[in-house]
Amino acid sequence: QLFYTTQILAQFWAVCTRPATTRGGYRLTPAKTEQKAKMIERFCGLLIEKFAAHQEWRSLIVNHSVQGVVIYDARLVAVLKVHGITHLLTLNKDDFRRFSDITVLTPSEIQKRNEISDTSFMQQVGIYLSCRYGSFWDREVGGSNPPAPTL
Repeated sequence: QLFYTTQILAQFWAVCTRPATTRGGYRLTPAKTEQKAKMIERFCGLLIEKFAAHQEWRSLIVNHSVQGVVIYDARLVAVLKVHGITHLLTLNKDDFRRFSDITVLTPSEIQKRNEISDTSFMQQVGIYLSCRYGSFWDREVGGSNPPAPTL
């Protein structure tokens, strides 16, 4: 099973709707972004942030001397740890290297290891649905976008 957090959906929305000329934006309309967000919600489980995640996040940012925008990555790692998720799927692997207690994988690494169909493995994978979700689907899964959910 794949998971997402509210933070991930917020970052996804921000990148999808910002101009293409601004830090990798996709210039999608809010309506098109909503369709993609609903697809994420349909195929992935939502991890609810608990107070323990706040405490873990505070510990991570102090113990790893986190500065700047990396705080958002630390927040995601904290949520995963509190929920007992050990693997993170992302297109931005380097952003998470400092967090050694989470195994960070890219979609292509999972495919190479032939673990994409291993249910026990996938149940432990937390998904970081980055701003490049659409590109990920085309490049890594191969071909057309997944079917749009019934809205």
